[in-house]
Amino acid sequence: NKTISHTHLPIENYRAPTIEHVDLFFRLINDPTKAPLLIHCGGGKGRAGTMIACYLAIYGIQSLLAQEWTQPIMSANEAIDKLRQLRPGSIETEQQERFVHTFVSTVWKRQAHLPSLPNEPEGIPLAIEGQLDANIDLIMLCGLPGSGKSYMAQMMLTRDDRWTIISQDETRSRDMCERELGRPGKYSKAILDR
Repeated sequence: NKTISHTHLPIENYRAPTIEHVDLFFRLINDPTKAPLLIHCGGGKGRAGTMIACYLAIYGIQSLLAQEWTQPIMSANEAIDKLRQLRPGSIETEQQERFVHTFVSTVWKRQAHLPSLPNEPEGIPLAIEGQLDANIDLIMLCGLPGSGKSYMAQMMLTRDDRWTIISQDETRSRDMCERELGRPGKYSKAILDR
């Protein structure tokens, strides 16, 4: 009764992953709750091959559970050669080959197959000061993508259905948002989600 999860690591075709991509991949393979793990790309040789070569260099062909990790098992060249024996044509570009060397060098320098996770800051309790004026008719939410503006707008609408959300993400146009806000009498209370 195992569930299947999907982790997408966006890497352009014929390009190499980043160190962070491989670190995330290694975190997945070191998590027994994620086993078994399948890695694939468009053709299964370039981007996926680069990840597998990094894996072979660091862990070899032994089960992760069967070993205590101390240092890379193979050099980058040995890992690439081994991978190409197993799957000819793997690692399609020089950039991908160079990356395997870079990654193995990085692991030697940090003396760990995975970087240490940073300490998480302690939670800060939510402090709400004051009351929202009942006569307020416009709230403009500005911030970085993913900062929670749309979620906050939805929560406000849930509490008071007199609000209308005007979202630049949905209209795909700043001009359209401005036109909607400028329509007299259209909205009694508007949340502009920028």
